[in-house]
Amino acid sequence: MSCFKIMFVLGITDMAAIVVNSIITGILLLEGSVFCTHPIVNFIAGSMGLGLWCSACIVCLLLVTNRLMDITAPHLVKTIFGGAKTYFILILPFVYGLYFIIFTPPVVFSSKYGAWFFDPFIYPDRGLEYRSEYSTGKNKAHIFFQSSVICAINFFASIIYVIMQFIPVPHYLIIMGHVGWQLGHGEIREEGEGDSSIKLSTCYCLDCVNIWFLF
Repeated sequence: MSCFKIMFVLGITDMAAIVVNSIITGILLLEGSVFCTHPIVNFIAGSMGLGLWCSACIVCLLLVTNRLMDITAPHLVKTIFGGAKTYFILILPFVYGLYFIIFTPPVVFSSKYGAWFFDPFIYPDRGLEYRSEYSTGKNKAHIFFQSSVICAINFFASIIYVIMQFIPVPHYLIIMGHVGWQLGHGEIREEGEGDSSIKLSTCYCLDCVNIWFLF
C-alpha cells in the first residue's frame, strides 16, 4: 500500500525533527541559551527544524489525501500513487522543506520562553522585522483516523506558533505550542514500575508505531 511508503517517510522526517525540537531544545533550555550565546547552533538547528516541520506538514497532507482517495475513489489511488509514482510524489515535500532551510530566515531558540521564534529578541519592539512571510472498511477507517490525528496535532501547533510570533501570548500557551510541535513528530509516553520508580518520558515516533500496529 502506498500509505506505508508515505508513513515511512513521515516517520524518518519526524525522528529527524525530534532531534531539534526535543533533544537540542532541551540542551539549550538547560543552558539558558539565547541566539547570542550559540548563534551557529541556533542558525543551523533553527533552519533544519523549520524545514523539517514544513516537510512533515506536506507529507501529512499527502497522507490524508491518499487515505481520502482510498475511501472515496480507490481507482484514483492506483492511478496517482501506484507503483513507483509514490516515490516521485514524495520528492515534493523534500524540495519544499529544502526551500525553507536554504531560502527563508530560521527560527532561533529563546530560553526565556522555552520555544523557537523568528525574533532573536535582541532589539525591543522590532520583532516583526524578523518574521517570515513564507511560513506564515475498519482498517481504512483506522488508518484515516490516525492520519487525521497526526494532521490535527500539526494544525494545533502551527496556529499557536504563528500567533506567538506576532503578538504576546501567555507562557503556558507557548509551552502548549512547543509540546504540540513535539507531539506532531512523536508521542510522549511514561514508563515505570511501582510507586518508587522514576518515570521516564520517552518520545516514540507515531508513524513507526502506526505501521507496526497495522501489521
